[in-house]
This record gives sequence, structure tokens and C-alpha cells, in this order.
Amino acid sequence: SVSKTFLGPGQGSEGGIDFSHEGPAFLTWHRYHLMQPERDMQVMLQDPSFALPYWNFAIGGNQCDICTDDLMGARSNFDSNSLSSNSVFSQWRVVCEFVEDYESLGTICNSTRNSSIRRNPAGNVARPMVQRLPEPQDVALCLDVNMFDTPPFFSDSSES
Repeated sequence: SVSKTFLGPGQGSEGGIDFSHEGPAFLTWHRYHLMQPERDMQVMLQDPSFALPYWNFAIGGNQCDICTDDLMGARSNFDSNSLSSNSVFSQWRVVCEFVEDYESLGTICNSTRNSSIRRNPAGNVARPMVQRLPEPQDVALCLDVNMFDTPPFFSDSSES
């Protein structure tokens, strides 16, 4: 849930920083956080046609067509969840990994740089309900839902 971001300390996140994962805002939340840096880069580059590459899983299935070293980074030959050392992104580090700081300080990030970026497209061992990408019929079913969330707007809310 994003409630603590707006309400401050004292709003328990129940052991994890969720930010609408497994909730109805997942697509719009993540799309926003891709669009904003893309727009910032367009301004910095003075190129309104600049675009970040997107993985169209509806076409590519479980094969990530942008997971190449010249785009978003191929898989490492040594660790299937790491990026290839030939990718510029292999040197990037994850920030904001500490749930404890989020719980105690009510802040999203302590700005500490930690482990390298990990990737696990189309599967997540720690979260069995997201082991695969959705099938076209799953997407169609979701698009038919009229009421997609109810108060208090957490991932465990009715209709969420």
C-alpha cells in the first residue's frame, strides 16, 4: 500500500513495502514511474522522440526481447538472476531495500546503495502467485472488471 507514503509513520506495512504490487494500481503505478524518467530524459536530450525500450510480453511471451546488452541488459552467464557484465546497468545498485527503515522512519529510502540489480522475468520463487506472466485471457478477464478496488485500498481489500 502507498498509505504510509502519504500518512507518515505509524501506518504498518505488514512486513513489506508493497506500493500496489498485487493490487489494482500495479500497472498505472509502474507505468508512471517509467514515463517520468522517460520524459526527463527527453528534456535532457532535447529529443521528444526518445523512448525507453519496453518488453511487450504479449508478443514475446517469456522471452524478454529487450533483455540484451545494448538495451536493458542480458542475463549473466554466471548467475541467471544477474545482469551481464557487458550491460551498463550491471553497475547500477539497488536502493531502498530496508523495510525496517520504512517501518520505523516512515520514509521510502535511506539512500544506501546495496546489491546489484536482480532480474527474474516471468517468475519469482519467493512469491508463488507470480510464477508466470499472464495469458491473454487473464488480461481480457481483468479488463472486464468494473470495480477494481475498495477501501481501504490495500492488496487484501475486497475486490482488490
